[in-house]
Amino acid sequence: LVASHTHAIEYVDDFETLYYQRMESRIHFVHQSVHNMSHLGPETIRVGPPGLYAQWTIERTIGNLGQEIKSHSQPYANLSERGLRRSQVNALKAMIPGLDRTEKRGLPRGSFDLGAGFVLLRARDEHKHHIDGEAGRVIREYLEEAGTRRIRGNLAVARWARLRLPNGQIAHSAWKEKRKPLNKVRMARNVKTLIDGKPEIGEVQFYLRASLHGEISAFALVDFYSPPCPDLLRRSLNTLWSCTFETEADLRLIPVQSILSVVAMVPHVFAGRRRYFLVEKPGLDV
Repeated sequence: LVASHTHAIEYVDDFETLYYQRMESRIHFVHQSVHNMSHLGPETIRVGPPGLYAQWTIERTIGNLGQEIKSHSQPYANLSERGLRRSQVNALKAMIPGLDRTEKRGLPRGSFDLGAGFVLLRARDEHKHHIDGEAGRVIREYLEEAGTRRIRGNLAVARWARLRLPNGQIAHSAWKEKRKPLNKVRMARNVKTLIDGKPEIGEVQFYLRASLHGEISAFALVDFYSPPCPDLLRRSLNTLWSCTFETEADLRLIPVQSILSVVAMVPHVFAGRRRYFLVEKPGLDV
């Protein structure tokens, strides 16, 4: 947070020096959003993340509470009472989760609950599919090493197309997405993983289940991107995570529990080479 605040202050100072130049005639260049960056660090320490006290959050809450007003003779007293009641109920639900009786939707038909918020979702192979080539080699080696027994004959697995993550996101796979025209698919097969304490980005090929030591486990076959360009990462103050990608250059089988979130890898060109930069949805780890 300290480093982020320092960079924000430097940005605001450079912006004002370059565009504003302390001239009254240019004060309209300094938008509120620019000036607010200088307060984000200290205010986060003082009152918490901006999403908890930002204007649109408060306005939405005021609107919700306003809809609950029933007393026309004393609307403000009624509004205060509704706000107090909501705070008390939310506090009780946070302390005793069992009090939350909100109906939760059941799992979709044909899904498989893996526990801890991970759920395999269809589409799925009706019959096991033979996997050969580099993918077959990677799967075979992983399962043989993890299961401590050799797999004889052809390797066949039933592929799954999607995985629901604990954060609510649904990670897709290249197996199904690549069958659609590029202009008709909302790509969601790139994922952020945590392997041996290190974040890595990869493209999921498909998911599968396998029995190891008498228990059913789920795995993802992932084709990983390269590590980020250190030069771009340094010059962007650890902001621009730019990678290269070559098909099956780093193909690995990983437990689905290693997947943290769905991300976007956006194409761009740097030094004459096609690369991909990382875009994450903020707030998933809050």
